[in-house]
Amino acid sequence: MLIWRNNYDTPLSQLIRLQNKVVRIINDVPLQVSISPHYVNLGLLKFRGIVKLYTYLLMYKHISDNNLVIF
Repeated sequence: MLIWRNNYDTPLSQLIRLQNKVVRIINDVPLQVSISPHYVNLGLLKFRGIVKLYTYLLMYKHISDNNLVIF
């Protein structure tokens, strides 16, 4: 997942479009309607939010495993 964050935009945009398509199908949302509220209703993170979450978790694990203090 973290590797994808630094990938080219084209493959990422394909994954994001696929994720949006699935959310639209699940909620029967037309293309003209914003998809963001439907992620919230389903309790899902968008792709970029997932990448951020895993990045933060990796940083937390690294800091806590090494007993680092950050000021």
